[in-house]
Amino acid sequence: MKKLKPFIIFTLIISSICTIFIPKYKINAEEEQQENTSQISIEAPIGLLMEFSTGEIIYSKNINERKYPASMTKMMGLFLILEKIHDGSISYEDIVTVSPNASSMGGSQVFLEPGEQISVNDLFKAICISSANDAIVALGEHAYGSEENFINSMNTTAKRLGMNDTNFVNPTGFHDPNHYTTANDMATLALALLTNYKDDILKYTSMYEGYIRENTEKPFWLVNTNKLVRFYEGMDGLKTGILL
Repeated sequence: MKKLKPFIIFTLIISSICTIFIPKYKINAEEEQQENTSQISIEAPIGLLMEFSTGEIIYSKNINERKYPASMTKMMGLFLILEKIHDGSISYEDIVTVSPNASSMGGSQVFLEPGEQISVNDLFKAICISSANDAIVALGEHAYGSEENFINSMNTTAKRLGMNDTNFVNPTGFHDPNHYTTANDMATLALALLTNYKDDILKYTSMYEGYIRENTEKPFWLVNTNKLVRFYEGMDGLKTGILL
């Protein structure tokens, strides 16, 4: 039996981009040859299939077309937060005081209140599972001092990773004509996330549901925006988003 290595798949289906990471599984040599030689065809206008360990693109369709990434933007924020956690600047146990700016984000949120104190762990979980806009801003402000510094670091890191068709103007993915990326750049970012921080990120993105503020008077139930995590065995992330 041979092992197929993990794949990162980006598919644009109607109006949504779905990023998924599939763990290793076994097939026999004949099945593998059939898989490799069969023609891939999708109706979606954009698609990308990448082999994880090498970064080889197996299938591509319009992968350099600029699009608005919406909540997939948060993958860059998560990457930057994990950098700070791993260099010791912050920890999952840190307590964040929520700013009025973070609490005002709207959209997908966990209804953080100004002055509320909440752990980095809970905020990270809220972003990975529920794509919470207020949580990513609160965490970015905590780790980088301000939302503006956070956004600047997002763009600097995008260039460092070779994401040359990407520009961020906010950490949430709220629509803006100057906030754009490509499937190719998002795959580059996903590859960097998984290469550097696979155990950290997949611990959260593989959860279909969970809680923040657990064991308090105001527990908040989180449900994963990626429904495949629940209904497709072996699915463990990575991030969903709606094109605007």
